[in-house]
Amino acid sequence: MTFYETVRAKAGEALREFLMDAPVDVYVSDVGEAVWSMRPYLMFAEATDALTELGILEAASVVVRYEQDTFGKVFTDLSNPTDVAAVVYQLLVHEAVDAAVSKLGLPDDKVLTPRELVKLDRIMQDEMLADDFLNDAWLRLPTQGEK
Repeated sequence: MTFYETVRAKAGEALREFLMDAPVDVYVSDVGEAVWSMRPYLMFAEATDALTELGILEAASVVVRYEQDTFGKVFTDLSNPTDVAAVVYQLLVHEAVDAAVSKLGLPDDKVLTPRELVKLDRIMQDEMLADDFLNDAWLRLPTQGEK
């Protein structure tokens, strides 16, 4: 299974898990935060394969740039492939959630109906199944050298 296939599978599981455990009122902004907070369990071999597929230095650069820009310092253990791959996974899933929310066109403070939640899941899965979506999302992530 390629890393993108793993991202698709685990993202779908994470969103469905969130929807099953979700509180009564789910806001648009809750979905992105919930999916973001679910760090996937990646086997060491899965993570190593993912980083080899994406490029170890490129993945580490994306993580460094993201964490420096967001938190002011790097928290991820860059020597641990499972940690690096998990952050890359989270960034890619966040791109998919953002794309799905944009297509729904709903404000962040809107409480989602059950029908809208199902539609959001379907749109997110459709986005990630599009041939180049995850690859394009990967290419949009900032690398260490970009400003």
